Amino acid sequence: MSKACMKAIRALCDVNQAAIDLKFILKNSDVRYDITRKHFDKLCAPLQAKLRAFLEETFSKAGVAGTNVVAADVLNSLARSAWIHSTIAEAVHCEGKAGKAAKVRWVEDGGAGAALGAVYWAADKKYVDNLVDRNPPYRTDKLLFIVVIPPQWMTAMETDIQKVEQGELERRYLLAHFESYAFEIQQAAMTVKEGLVRNAEQLKKEIKDAETALGALHQAPLEEVKHAYENFRSYLMNSEPRLFEAIENERATRIGQAKGIDPRRTMDIVVSQLGQESNAKLPNAVLLKRAKRDTEEASQLLTDGQTDLAVYLANQSLGYLSNMDAKTASDADKTAAIELQLHNYLQLAKAQTTEAVEDRAIDYRSTLLTQALDNCNKALAIDSKNADALFQRSAAYMSMNDFSRAKADVDAGLAIVPGSETGKALSAEITERQHSHTA
Repeated sequence: MSKACMKAIRALCDVNQAAIDLKFILKNSDVRYDITRKHFDKLCAPLQAKLRAFLEETFSKAGVAGTNVVAADVLNSLARSAWIHSTIAEAVHCEGKAGKAAKVRWVEDGGAGAALGAVYWAADKKYVDNLVDRNPPYRTDKLLFIVVIPPQWMTAMETDIQKVEQGELERRYLLAHFESYAFEIQQAAMTVKEGLVRNAEQLKKEIKDAETALGALHQAPLEEVKHAYENFRSYLMNSEPRLFEAIENERATRIGQAKGIDPRRTMDIVVSQLGQESNAKLPNAVLLKRAKRDTEEASQLLTDGQTDLAVYLANQSLGYLSNMDAKTASDADKTAAIELQLHNYLQLAKAQTTEAVEDRAIDYRSTLLTQALDNCNKALAIDSKNADALFQRSAAYMSMNDFSRAKADVDAGLAIVPGSETGKALSAEITERQHSHTA
């Protein structure tokens, strides 16, 4: 991921030798890779097909049926990737079968595989350490095989995945750059550079069309994004040459190109500029759009179990909402902002409670649960009759073994939504835990 980030950013900024502070630049909300597992699995579909074909060829070459494979040891951390694991599991016929998941195992080196080979040799069973290079003349109906996916093949797969990451990051970065560019043109044309505009009405229409295109390009391929961006720039260059030249010169100066400075210093200026743009006063419509995007992505991440990233994006969303200008916001925007705030507080509480349950460090666990309660209280301050907030606070109290408060909250939630399956299940769990705790 880091290599993909560096390569894409250097290429886009034309600073091939720059030192890049990835941790900082990735904090910028516009320079963010779509990291949901569902999205990434979709991007890797061609690689999954390649892996499936490789396994089929391997078994065919070795004369081995997948049902005769006792285990598949993958000597690379990529085995932790869900789609790689499931593809291998499917090939060895252990998908969806209880107790069979252990057939696919991740090992750090060949030592574990060698040890397993020795065990099977001692049991008078043949061990196939690499079916790609060997085609053992043994009868498969009398043998159990262990497959070791060769490290060199998995390394090649890792390279392919990096290419996918790089392309997607470049696409995302260009989308963000396009959005930033259109916004800068709009602001300049309305204020300090108004006198450079030839046709204000046509420019306004083109900017609006660009914003519409940006919305439609969210999942579009990189080439489509490039085409739309270049079309917008071409219009400005030909129809608004004075405005275009002024903006281009300013952007070039900001990243140091006009001064011919050291490329390493150039990237520092690029990163600084990105930070300034992200902290600039943005219109309510843009803030609300970005907040909604982050809220939706945080929700998906939380569903996928990626709590750290979900917390990060939920807080990002709340940050955008806090920067909205209440004086100029419409009633509809205010309502939407409040709904997003409520949703984010609930997501934060759920993520923090989940992390607390998984974490064994008592002090950190206590801190997480305190934060979860605080976010539940913030949600209830917005809507005191919100059953989801009451259930979430109940779950946090239960994790703290405060069963009386947990029971009070779940009962209050069930009074609002009597048929809630979530509430009923939570109430039963509280009762069970309380009995176990006092036993």
